[in-house]
Amino acid sequence: MLILSPDKVTFAGEPWREVASVSIERAAEKSVLEWSDNGPHAVYGDVPEERMTLRVVRVLSESELDGPAPGALGELVLFTSNGASDGRRRRLRALGVIERIAYQYVQKSGATQTITLLAVSPAGDVCPLTIEPA
Repeated sequence: MLILSPDKVTFAGEPWREVASVSIERAAEKSVLEWSDNGPHAVYGDVPEERMTLRVVRVLSESELDGPAPGALGELVLFTSNGASDGRRRRLRALGVIERIAYQYVQKSGATQTITLLAVSPAGDVCPLTIEPA
């Protein structure tokens, strides 16, 4: 999932300004495949453990001396809409722990900050991401 130019982004109640994009990636942390004696192709597949990674890309217009740090746990909340109408406006929420903060500077286009969070479920059987009407 990719959200371009979200309207508002906060982490642990603190606003994150100039967010260019938020990506939500899902990957199998553990996968299971089983075969039968009938042939070479798998007959069963499952992903019992999944990892959800959130990447927030911010455009920096000035030096960044403080901010989030790896290990910080908080709720990431963002608002987005697919059009000018508030009727399609959505709020996405996920509890996450910051894993990494990286910076890139390109002379012509400026600096960006990429914050990588690992989504954490409040209970193991509940998806850590909630999408609801705003």
